[in-house]
Amino acid sequence: MQMCTKFTTRTLWIATFIICTAAAPVMARNHAIAVSGDAAPGTSDTFTAFDDPVLNDDGKVAFWANTTGESGIWSSGGGSLTVVAQEGVGAAPGIPDSLFSDLHTRRIFLNDAGDVAFEGNLQAGPGGVTFSDNSGIWASESGIVTLKFREGTPHPDDPNDTLSPKSGSTVSWARFNNSGHLLRIASLPFGESAILSTVGGLDLIAETTAGGTGITGADFSGFQNPSLSNAGDVDPG
Repeated sequence: MQMCTKFTTRTLWIATFIICTAAAPVMARNHAIAVSGDAAPGTSDTFTAFDDPVLNDDGKVAFWANTTGESGIWSSGGGSLTVVAQEGVGAAPGIPDSLFSDLHTRRIFLNDAGDVAFEGNLQAGPGGVTFSDNSGIWASESGIVTLKFREGTPHPDDPNDTLSPKSGSTVSWARFNNSGHLLRIASLPFGESAILSTVGGLDLIAETTAGGTGITGADFSGFQNPSLSNAGDVDPG
């Protein structure tokens, strides 16, 4: 079975294609997930526009939407369509009194277990957030959203260094597996980079600084396409 999504600014659809044999015709079934004017679950608002839909192998969907109130992220990963996070509404999980400011221009992930991960920006000010720690990655598990990575987090092996999202790699350098674990490339001081994993907590997997490979005389020069298996194994790429 092969599945794909399509969307307009007013309607979000799922198209399911079933191919029985190589010679058989392709059958397609479309059904609307959300329509402009529908009530936005978890709010008192209605949907006005949609963007950034993602679909898992079980036919569940997650997407960004604008509403008559605040925009946010919704998902059917748990069965019914529910709100995952909204800009300007409620504290961002893990950071008391903070508020999301931008969820639209960031990447949304949906694994085959129905869990959602997403990148977001925070408003500077509320919750003591500054422009040096106002972005992060959050993930849901069984409907509970938690903070997984935050800009300005201390380096796992050197608290004198802090971590930042890798510049220019917001979309390309995050991975989310079916066990709910994340892989992320982060920037270090002096132009260096590191791969971080949430398998077993926030762990440093590899870095481009001297000795980052664990092999005497050998250093990583960069990371092209790191991968994360469902078992939690990491290939730096």
